[in-house]
Amino acid sequence: MASTTSSDKYLVQFHEFTEDSDLHGIKQLTRVQNGWFRRVVWGAMVFSSLGVLIYTTINQIIYFFNYEHSTKYDINFVHQLAITICNANKHRRSSLTFKDIVIMGPHLGLTDYNMTLQHPELYPPDWYNETFLQTNWTEIKPLYNGL
Repeated sequence: MASTTSSDKYLVQFHEFTEDSDLHGIKQLTRVQNGWFRRVVWGAMVFSSLGVLIYTTINQIIYFFNYEHSTKYDINFVHQLAITICNANKHRRSSLTFKDIVIMGPHLGLTDYNMTLQHPELYPPDWYNETFLQTNWTEIKPLYNGL
């Protein structure tokens, strides 16, 4: 009779464990109100999923310890035509101020540190003449050195 009470105690503990468990589907196995058919279906799903997990894990461990390696690689390049349509202007000229050009020009690739325009062919000649050729950079260059 003592064995019956101890087995009942373990059964109650197992039932409490399954109700509080995060293992999906195991609580459906121990609920009496689910009925026998539903518990059999849930049991089949839980144990088949567990079997797939164990099979996959063992298979990957065996594959890992085979130390398979390959040192020969064939690299094949596929040449495809690439067409890029983009605006040739790096920045919107209308929004650039002289202070922007002085401070950020070298960092944006507009000018070098001597205030020479890097790619004058990208800008219209009238803007280039008005902005760079007629500007006294010796007066503005101290702004850059001070910032």
